Amino acid sequence: MANMHWGRKETIIFPPHGAIYSYGTVFFAVILTGLFVYLRFTFGNSPLQRFYTPIYIRSSVAGGVSASRKDKYRLVMIAARGIRPRPATDADAKDGNTPEPGTKPLPLALSQSALQAGYDLLYEDPERTYFDAPLSAYLKTAIYGGNSLFDIYQLPLSFGLGFLLLQLPFSIQKDIKRRKQMRYGRRLKGTERLTPKEFNRQVQGEGLGITWLGGNALRNATTLLILQFAQSISARSLFRKSGSRRLSCRPLCVVDFRIVGDGRRLLFLGCHFSGG
Repeated sequence: MANMHWGRKETIIFPPHGAIYSYGTVFFAVILTGLFVYLRFTFGNSPLQRFYTPIYIRSSVAGGVSASRKDKYRLVMIAARGIRPRPATDADAKDGNTPEPGTKPLPLALSQSALQAGYDLLYEDPERTYFDAPLSAYLKTAIYGGNSLFDIYQLPLSFGLGFLLLQLPFSIQKDIKRRKQMRYGRRLKGTERLTPKEFNRQVQGEGLGITWLGGNALRNATTLLILQFAQSISARSLFRKSGSRRLSCRPLCVVDFRIVGDGRRLLFLGCHFSGG
């Protein structure tokens, strides 16, 4: 007998059942880490360091996989008439624009110290084959001052990881609460037991005031207003006058109740009338 499927087959499940708060935290942490890394790359590196970053990443990763691995790279060289060309160091280049025949301009220019040393030509060497591990070691020593990739970007990565570890517990707690609500449902009518802090957050205020129309005050109450009074409400009284009568209200306990389903909010108070 073929299995029978009851109900409609859903193609899109909404709201999603996954841990959306945790996923959102991880996604935002990745975006924030990328922003920190970009700021470190843009403002924390010299022009030649920025130019060599892709080559440094490639050679470091490939050299870590195999010491005999090699690939083709193009290095930045400086030269002059009567001076043998050599690879440019960090002190030889600055931000600028140097035309390159047949390709896009080189985003570098000779520094003042290189010009004083007699160099007048900055160019990108034709593509040559280099062993990755030695090339990575050369770049680390000559260009990056002995710092590895992890040393350079350790601080922005730490900031991103710190944000993730700081925010993730709160996101997990909200996901658990959301999961329970989706599994057991949420209250639509009836009373709901809340702490004073939860009650104030629900009503978006710090307490209640009761407005009445003379005579039997509680029976003729028509409006519930939000008032400002401190968290230590259990030690205070709320007074309102109507003619010769005065209503004094005190909370019976520190647990508050809320009636939901019709938009009303009710705080249970112990009340008595006194003349004059």
